[in-house]
Order: sequence, then structure tokens, then C-alpha cells
Amino acid sequence: MQMKPEAEVKHQLKPDSVEPGLGGKAARGAAWSMGFQVSRQLLSILSVSVLARRVPPEAYGLLSMAGIVMNFMDSFRDLGTGNALIREGEVSERLLSSLFWFNLSLGVLLSACTALLAIPAAAFFRQPGLMKVMLALAPNFFIYSLSVIPNALLNRRMSFRALSVVQLAGAVLGTATGIGGALMGAGVWSLVFGALVSNLVISGATWIACPWRPQFLVDMGEVRRIAAYSLNLSGFNFVNFFSRNADNLVVGRLLGDTQLGFYQMAYMLMTSPLTNFCSVIAGVVFPALSTFQNDDARLRAAFLRVVMLIGLVTIPAMFGLSVVAGPFIEVVLGAKWHPVAGLLLVFAPLGAFQSIYTMVGPIYNAKGRADRLFQWSLISGSVYVASFLVGAHWGIQGVAIAYAIAWMAMMIPGLAIPFRLVNLPGREFVRALWPGFACSLVMAFVAGLWRCALYKLGIDSALIHLFSTAAVGGLCYAGLMLWWHPAAITELRAVPGASRLQSFLPRPRAGK
Repeated sequence: MQMKPEAEVKHQLKPDSVEPGLGGKAARGAAWSMGFQVSRQLLSILSVSVLARRVPPEAYGLLSMAGIVMNFMDSFRDLGTGNALIREGEVSERLLSSLFWFNLSLGVLLSACTALLAIPAAAFFRQPGLMKVMLALAPNFFIYSLSVIPNALLNRRMSFRALSVVQLAGAVLGTATGIGGALMGAGVWSLVFGALVSNLVISGATWIACPWRPQFLVDMGEVRRIAAYSLNLSGFNFVNFFSRNADNLVVGRLLGDTQLGFYQMAYMLMTSPLTNFCSVIAGVVFPALSTFQNDDARLRAAFLRVVMLIGLVTIPAMFGLSVVAGPFIEVVLGAKWHPVAGLLLVFAPLGAFQSIYTMVGPIYNAKGRADRLFQWSLISGSVYVASFLVGAHWGIQGVAIAYAIAWMAMMIPGLAIPFRLVNLPGREFVRALWPGFACSLVMAFVAGLWRCALYKLGIDSALIHLFSTAAVGGLCYAGLMLWWHPAAITELRAVPGASRLQSFLPRPRAGK
């Protein structure tokens, strides 16, 4: 079946693909998304604060056990076809519809497999209640499969605002559902139904935002045409599952659901910025990088601009969280979550580095080298799994410390490989991030001194320690950044709707 020329062109062109300012558009798009994700992050803190006081740690542990199986299935989700579609130069209606029905079938299969694994998983962890949780979460894969192609098309068109609104809508309604369930004493089910509602809203909102609708066309030749790239990416996701979830498996099996609940809460607090900022921004940046995948100079420039914007937020936030870990846990989660504070001392600084490292994925994808990404994941994943097994001898704190050491050891080669793909010198990368990193270190030192002064004055209130230290650290960081005026501040001016901030942002100095 042949497409009409007008309809085919509509899916071939990417907006602004020929504009010289596309690198700036990528940075502005990332900043736009970051603005929405700030709201989402605040919403996440509110949600965790309420849920943690109403839902016991063992419920989080139970959900984490279900998450191990869910994440395993998630590594096969869409088999990389969404990203493959984003970087395709031209796409036809035949390809789009074929991929839609392929993903829909895959979603049904994954949901069915998750349901079938519910009983074996409950037996492995010795948790009978796990079976019902997994059965309730199984439809998530079918729900997600409905939005793979519409979401990829929105990314191709660089519809950053629409994508951000979709994600925020899902977060708001999912959080409201979770909090409502927790207040009614639903326990673990408040977490389950919150996740289901969030995914339903995101899928539905994506269909509303994207005008494309599938036709009854299935051409497996079109699917196979992009299989080489998509399967390598899927292979990476598969290996990444084991490296990212082996710690939950080890802790859950050897240390129990309560310890897993503490560990998972700390890990979630570390990865929340990665999920709410970096992963979303990576999805926004990838389409832009793909449009000049053969122009290394422009790709390098766009990448550096985006990581500067990410570092502007995530590095000071995570360094600051490590300083106020104790009072943060007491105020936000409650005294029963006290063991999480020690884990945050390890995870928070690690999250600052991981927030930047997350952005190398779009480089691999834009250059079409998912094979390199897969090969590296085999090496690094083996090291991470070994660190979990070693650290488990010293409890959950040992697992966290061993993982942090292993991850930092693998970071430099993990950056060097993608940097070679675009001829990016390491010193240029360090130079771009150094102002934010240095200001964050000074801020953390000043905030630490402030907390020491409070103790000297006999002030032990966790509430006072948390909010006063956050205020002192925030003012210190803002002052240092405005004094230094790094390139990231200039990029911040490109945020859509940032005109209200202009009077507070100094003009670039001469020679900058």
C-alpha cells in the first residue's frame, strides 16, 4: 500500500532540522523540560513524605521485589524500536503502523509473562503477598505499548512542551492516587494503584498530544530493517537490568523485605533526580542530536550545553542532600526511616555524578553505536554485580559503599568511550562542569559549617537544621554562581518564559 506524498513528507521532516540554531534549541528544550521537572520533583518529595509515614518499610520492600521482575520485563519493552524510530531520517506510514502493532503485541506478551511469573517470584522471596502485587502491575506493559510510537513521533518533532506536560500530568494524578490510598490505609496498594494511574494518564495524554493514528498495516520487513540498531539497544537494557537490580535481589533475598525497603528508599531518593530530570532530558536531547549525528562539532556543543544545565541543578541538590541527610529523613520520612540517612551519605554524592553520566546514552544512540553501549554494559554490569555480592557481607550500608566504589572506578572509561565517538576531549568536558562542581563543593562546606554552628548553639531541631541549612546553602550557591557567571548561566537565559528571571541574572562579562 503506497502512501500519499503529502502524508509521507509529514513524517519525514523534523522541525528545525536545517536551522543552524538547533544546538540552542536542544539546550532550550532541555531547560524547558527541566522547569517542568522541578515541579515534578517537589511533587515527588510531597508524595514520599506522606506515603512514608502511612506505608511501612516492608511495603516498599514488597514493591521492590515486584520491581525486580517488572524491570526484567522492562528490558524487553519496545525492543529499542522507539529510539530507532527517533533517529531514522525518513519514516513511512507503513513503518509507523507496523511498529505500533508490533509493540502492542509485545506489550500483551510481556504483561502475560509478568502474570505467569507472579507465583514463582512469591515463592523465591518467600512473600505470598507478592503474587497479587505483580498481577495488579502486569497490565503496565500493555498500557505503555500503546504510547511507544506517539511518544517517538513527539520526540522527532521536538515537542518538548507537550512531552513535559504529559509527564507532569501523569505524576500529579498518580501521586494524588497514591496519597489518597495511603490516607485510607491501603498500604502497598496505594503504591501499586498510584503507578498504574500514572502510566494510564501518560499513555492517554500522549495520544491526545500526538495527532497520528495507526493504520491496519503490518510489514515485518520494515520492522527487521531497524532491528540491528534496536536489538543492540535492547541488549543493553537487558544487561542493564541485571546490573541495576542485582542489589535489590541480593538485599531482598539475604537481608529481608524491611532492609530492602530502607535500601530502596535511599536508592529512590538518589535516582529521583535522574528519573525526573536527566532521563526526561535525555529523551528530549536525543532527537536533536540525531538530526546532526554526522556533525561532531555541533553534537559536542549541544551535549556540553545540556550537561551544564543539568549540572546547574542536580550537582548542588545532591551535594546539599548529603549535608542534610539526617534532618531530611527525620522531617520528610519520619524517625522509623532513620537507617536511610546513612545510605544517603553514600548515594547522594554518587547521584550528582550519575546525573551527568546519564547523558552519554544519547551520544551512543545518536551515533548509531548501540553495539558499543551494549558491549560496555557487559563489562561494567559484571563489576557492579560483584560489588553487591561483596558489600552484602556488611549489610545494606556495605552494599551501598561497595557499589559507589565500583561505579566511580568505572566512570572514567565509561565516559571516554562515547567521547571518542564525537572527538570530545575530557578536559573540555571537565571545563564545562567545573564551575558548578566547585561552587557546589564550597556550598556543601559552608552548609556543613552552618550545621556545626547550630549544634554549638544547642539547636537540635531537625526542622530548623533542614530549612535553615537549605536556605544558607541555596544562597551561598546562587551567590557563587552569579559571581563566577559560568556559561551555564548564559544558557539559562534561553529557557522559554525566563524573561521574569532576566533582572536577577547578570549580563555576560566582556570576553565571555
